[in-house]
Amino acid sequence: MNYQASGKQVAPMERAMGLSDEVIRYLTLKLDRVVAPPLPIYLP
Repeated sequence: MNYQASGKQVAPMERAMGLSDEVIRYLTLKLDRVVAPPLPIYLP
């Protein structure tokens, strides 16, 4: 999952992911540039 937000949003996002049983592992990184463009989501 990629997201853009201010630095203030990191702690609430990590807390929400830590409370979810569906999220096994997470790590927040600050990137200097976009590594790969986001892929489109196809819904059936």
